[in-house]
Amino acid sequence: MNLILIEKFLTDFRCCFQHTMTFNWFLVIILGFIVRSDHLGVSSFVRCFYLQSKAYNSLLFFFRSSAWSLTDLLDRWVEIVCNKFPLLYIKKIYLSFYPLETNTFPSGATQKSWRFFLSPDSYSGASNIA
Repeated sequence: MNLILIEKFLTDFRCCFQHTMTFNWFLVIILGFIVRSDHLGVSSFVRCFYLQSKAYNSLLFFFRSSAWSLTDLLDRWVEIVCNKFPLLYIKKIYLSFYPLETNTFPSGATQKSWRFFLSPDSYSGASNIA
């Protein structure tokens, strides 16, 4: 995979992190998932990149940090996917991601969130499958 493409894609997530160092650890972790040869947890990232042993604690701290939010990352992921891969139509079924806010489709959403919907042509609404 092209490193320039990976860098361009991952920089779209910068807005999800309050601190530059937190974002940098995010990059290390994502690249670690891509290139590591074993699946033995955080220590596999340390071995993969030949990091000093104290980096292990920094990696663990990343997962407990309040400088980022999994919800923000997931929302950004969906936003990126929707922008790069718009509505898909297969056998009279629309597959799409919709941003939901209060008083918008479907009813009952109380805060901005993202859900995945299937919406057949013959059906006037949509059913939530998320």
